[in-house]
Amino acid sequence: MCFLFWRHRESSNHIYKYSLRTERVEAIITVSSFTPRKTSYQWGGYSSMDLAVDEQGLWVLWGSTANSGKLYASKIDVYKNVITRTWALNTG
Repeated sequence: MCFLFWRHRESSNHIYKYSLRTERVEAIITVSSFTPRKTSYQWGGYSSMDLAVDEQGLWVLWGSTANSGKLYASKIDVYKNVITRTWALNTG
């Protein structure tokens, strides 16, 4: 059985893949175009990068000042530890 944990370090463009079994970082995934967003959510909170998982895999939602602070969604290959595809979201 695999015991893994993914974490984004605040204000960085890295996602860390951490093994709970070995207690070591197994990989660092870089989100190359990431820049911290300066806007907050409607409820007042702030997060520049969020990780989510569903039946299709691991995703990262992130903002960039290059897209007027709008969001991107990227799919992560958890075996190769790379981003395989990114979509610019039409958020407003």
